[in-house]
Amino acid sequence: MNKQRNLIYSGFLISIFTLLGFALFYLARLDRLEEYRNQVDHSNRIIFQIGKLTENLLNAETGQRGFIITQDSAFLTPYINSYQAINSNFLELDSLTRSSKEQQIQLDTLKALIQVSTLLLKENVSNQKSAKEFAEEFSKSRYYMEKIRTSMEKLKEREVSLLQNHDSNRQSTFESSTFSSYAILIFAFLLCFVGTLVIIKFFNKILRYQKDLNENIYKLESLNKEIISLSFASSHNLQEPTRKVQIIIDRMEYDQNPSPALISENFAKIKRIFAKQQETNKLIIDYYSILNRPVDKSNIDLKPFIQELIQLKNWDNEALIQIEDLPKLQVDAVQVKRLFSNLIENCISFNRDQPDLRIEICEIPFTSISNASLPNLQNGFHVICIADNGIGVPQELHEKIFELFQKTDDRTELASKPGVGLSFSKRIMLNHDGWIEAHNNAPKGFKIYLFFPI
Repeated sequence: MNKQRNLIYSGFLISIFTLLGFALFYLARLDRLEEYRNQVDHSNRIIFQIGKLTENLLNAETGQRGFIITQDSAFLTPYINSYQAINSNFLELDSLTRSSKEQQIQLDTLKALIQVSTLLLKENVSNQKSAKEFAEEFSKSRYYMEKIRTSMEKLKEREVSLLQNHDSNRQSTFESSTFSSYAILIFAFLLCFVGTLVIIKFFNKILRYQKDLNENIYKLESLNKEIISLSFASSHNLQEPTRKVQIIIDRMEYDQNPSPALISENFAKIKRIFAKQQETNKLIIDYYSILNRPVDKSNIDLKPFIQELIQLKNWDNEALIQIEDLPKLQVDAVQVKRLFSNLIENCISFNRDQPDLRIEICEIPFTSISNASLPNLQNGFHVICIADNGIGVPQELHEKIFELFQKTDDRTELASKPGVGLSFSKRIMLNHDGWIEAHNNAPKGFKIYLFFPI
């Protein structure tokens, strides 16, 4: 029991640590996902700034050309605004690429090209030149702008490549982590499932242990009650014959000249007293032997077993005994033989004066019995009913008849009986983990239910 309890505690701790590990694993995944998001966001911001820088350079060049061609100062406003934005773009790109030495080198090269291009544009705007000179300056500006675009494309291509790498790494990482998460989840589920089965098994064992304990307590209480009854009966049955014999002896001593007939009669009474005492002592010894005897079970076909017993006792000459189909039981043949002997003989002896006495022995469904007071309910029983159409027994005596040395009739024949037959029957049923009950048999008569556990 302690080993299983420790196993449950260990399984519980393992489950807790597994779930904790599962939570930490997903926290690491969230951190990794945040890292990927930041990397993608960083690359997208660089690409955006490169795009804005390209746009501002193009606007500056367009404004400069428009002013040179038209000499309209309105073209200078986008030209001036674009160069102010270009400085802002460089500051942002410098901040974004500070962690990358390669990007810083590319950015310095780009910055130098833009500065040269800017000087040329400013010179073209401030100086009045001939058409031929303007054509040459435009060619130079176009050359540097092409170099700038090429440099920005390289910078942009690098960021696009980084984005693709980020995406590829994210997919491979999360594919492997998804497999790992499913594996951990399945492991945690199996661990919880096994732990649940172990806990259920543990508590079932406790319940079975409690049930067995309750049954053993009930058996011990019944056994203790029977031993007390036997002790009382033994003491009473030893004292009563002694007292009767003492009375007879006292009467003989009081009568100084008893007649031979009186002496012979008194000795006959003493013999009968001691004979009855010997019979009672034998029954008490037999009862003790049943209490201490282990149950040696074998497979018994009940119907031919009872039929053979009836033929052996010639009971079919005293009553009409009907036996329906009965089950095969795992029982102690010796004890069950005494059980049915006591019950059938009790039916015949108690109703000997009744004409057309009929005894029926059959099996009835356990579910059809609604008023059974079983001490330990189980899943099911084979219920054997022994019913007669005799005078019956009053309801208030149905429990008393199973106690030792209890009698329900004072008629001469039954008064001579010691009153232990049904007590033997109850003890035999308890030895088989069963139960016995008495009920009235409508419209008249008496019936006994024997509950043999399946």
